Amino acid sequence: MVTLKWSLVFDKIPSLLHGCAVTMEISVLTLIFGTILGVILALMRDSHIKVIARLAQLYIWIWRGTPLMVQAFLIYFGLPNLGITLSAMTAGTLSMSLNTGAIYCRDSTFRYPCY
Repeated sequence: MVTLKWSLVFDKIPSLLHGCAVTMEISVLTLIFGTILGVILALMRDSHIKVIARLAQLYIWIWRGTPLMVQAFLIYFGLPNLGITLSAMTAGTLSMSLNTGAIYCRDSTFRYPCY
């Protein structure tokens, strides 16, 4: 029979609480930046200038058409090849914000749904 060593569990509580705090920080930042980007993209999508509307639709198509894990991988490991190095937290927040912005824009209904 396996017994749980509670002393080990209690020793790791500070690390677990720190992980919860980091998760909450990334989630809040992603919601803020994703919402701002989603509103901007929705306004672009509803623009009467065709080039701007098409750019927004292209952005939505690309970011909604690729998995979030692929986007995070490309941002974290691909951007250093271009000379842009980001921390893991920054890359994660950026990739989730870009993805969230595309989702919010696609799911918004300002005037008419985007097809």
